[in-house]
Amino acid sequence: MFVEIELAIETKNFDQAKILIEKIPPQEEKHLWQNYYYGLIAEENNNIIEAEEKYRQVLKDSIFPNPNIIKRIREGLGRIQNIKNLQKAQEKQSLQQQKADIFNKLKDHHNQDELAVLILKPVSVDDKNNLAKNFAEILELDIYTAKLQIPTRHWRLLKTGKWQELQSYYLMFERFSIPSFCYPIQAINTIQVYQVNYLESFNDKISVICENKAQQVINFTVDINEVSSQVEAMLPIFEMSLHTDTKGKLVRKKTTLDYINFYDLHIKNQNLIIRFNDNRYQFEQGNKNFLEAKTSREKWLSLTKFIQNNLSNITLYSDYTPFAESVVQFPKMLKQIDAKVQLFRKEETLWDEAFQLYSGVVFLGVDGN
Repeated sequence: MFVEIELAIETKNFDQAKILIEKIPPQEEKHLWQNYYYGLIAEENNNIIEAEEKYRQVLKDSIFPNPNIIKRIREGLGRIQNIKNLQKAQEKQSLQQQKADIFNKLKDHHNQDELAVLILKPVSVDDKNNLAKNFAEILELDIYTAKLQIPTRHWRLLKTGKWQELQSYYLMFERFSIPSFCYPIQAINTIQVYQVNYLESFNDKISVICENKAQQVINFTVDINEVSSQVEAMLPIFEMSLHTDTKGKLVRKKTTLDYINFYDLHIKNQNLIIRFNDNRYQFEQGNKNFLEAKTSREKWLSLTKFIQNNLSNITLYSDYTPFAESVVQFPKMLKQIDAKVQLFRKEETLWDEAFQLYSGVVFLGVDGN
């Protein structure tokens, strides 16, 4: 009977083979042989997943292994592994070719050599597990490392480098639905920033007294419909203070003294950010109808609440701090950013540049390039 079954499978007469498989006598270890032959049929039909499942079920059920069956199972699993290795090699070659094609298409782009950033957007835990394989193959990482790199809560700066290389990664990620964005630093540096002194009016139009790049005081008015996005953040103020270490010695240590609140409104069609901060805002000037509070903190909260109520349909981004905590680990890149943050600092820090990067990529667009 076994010879007849194998002949039917060899000649692709699978219906006949299945009829014969069901007639295997119980004393012939029926269940083991059935799974083996059904696995062999699946293998002949190029359904290697089902074939492997059947073969491994035989190994699992073989309490007293039959050398004849086990030999065949090992051979079948060996063939399947060869197929997998071939498929993996072909997929890797295809992926490398795609990366090379994209890279070459970008080689004549005007900003191919500019410093850029590649930032990952967070995904759900389930999506992270599903995306990890392609992510690992694109970056040539192992799965474990890939999963550590993919964020689930906040943006993560993945790489800095030449725009051509990072943009090719971005386009590969896009093909496999891995959310990210990539921008050159120069695009962020060219965004104008007006520092707001105080708000005059805020209705259909926003009117502010502010300072431009040359620190000239100007009256700027913009239609409220021109606001494309808004960003809220707290920038730390550091100081060096003396502390006692475990050996009783005095050591200087950088500590956070305070936080300064910032609020950016993006006017994308004018390549402009109008920037509020509670350290410079002149609460005694301009429109004070909404400022019923007494303390500076309360006045700032009243101001931002007033703005948000009038821009409730505009996306507010306020996830700066966790982003900055990771970004400050890239000092060479951050030092290329013009922060445009008017703060007096006793101690040097890159948190201002990190804020400009955060607000800048929001400005340029976080939904693609």
